[in-house]
Amino acid sequence: MQPESVRCPRCGWQNKVGDRMCGGCGTPLFYPGSALSTPPDSTPTVAAANAPAPPPPLTPETRTASWVAPAAPQPIAPATATVAAPPFHASPPYAARAMSAPKARRRGCLGRTFTALAIGAFLLAVMAACGWTAIVRPAVHSAFDQRLRAGLAAEVDKVPVIPVGTPSLRRTLLERDFNNQPAVTRDQGDMKDVRIHFSPGEITMTYRLWGSPGRISTQVVAANGRLFARNTEVQGWLAQFENGAEMQDALNASFARLPAEDYVDSVMVGDGTLTVTIRHA
Repeated sequence: MQPESVRCPRCGWQNKVGDRMCGGCGTPLFYPGSALSTPPDSTPTVAAANAPAPPPPLTPETRTASWVAPAAPQPIAPATATVAAPPFHASPPYAARAMSAPKARRRGCLGRTFTALAIGAFLLAVMAACGWTAIVRPAVHSAFDQRLRAGLAAEVDKVPVIPVGTPSLRRTLLERDFNNQPAVTRDQGDMKDVRIHFSPGEITMTYRLWGSPGRISTQVVAANGRLFARNTEVQGWLAQFENGAEMQDALNASFARLPAEDYVDSVMVGDGTLTVTIRHA
């Protein structure tokens, strides 16, 4: 008759028939007449030095009583915190990044705004310069140049023709004769306080245009019986629409209107005087 249970020879645990290993200690079970009926060699062996003693065999009562539930984790006391809390006025790194992001965006927007304004100002300056060069200056220069040439022509046309057989004439103009005239006579439109200065080799005219001082200087020479202006310079507001070369062209155009019968022998410019020697051609 087959037994209902098999007792473990080591711990005494009652196992079911057919179990290969003890449910109490895991020792292999052997049955009579089977290949596993030979028990293992239980010859005691020499324990290694300082080796812990093997645990005593378990019984069903001790196996159940020896089980202990794992201990619940103990809460960490506030005083034993391993990570120090940040001060109340500090912000965590992610908050600092979030707070700094809008500032960076604001700086980026301001930078783009300033760049756009700078580019717009540059474009306006270029357009203004192009407009001045292509439209405004030519129109102002044309109007002023016409007035200048008309005024010079009116003065040159007053010069009389030297009669035939008349000996050489020496005509001298003093700067004080012009500068002592009333201011109304010396003023020319927007040009105020006009004065003439004769210095050795150069004729200079000073003026005030729109409240700003200016200066025109030139050299007058005689060549082949005619008068010519050279090395003409213009300074002040007038130079913006009538430069030195343009002023020199206007002066030479007026000299060309002098009577062809008048032959200029020489021109001398001294301190306060202008002397021209003329004869009949």
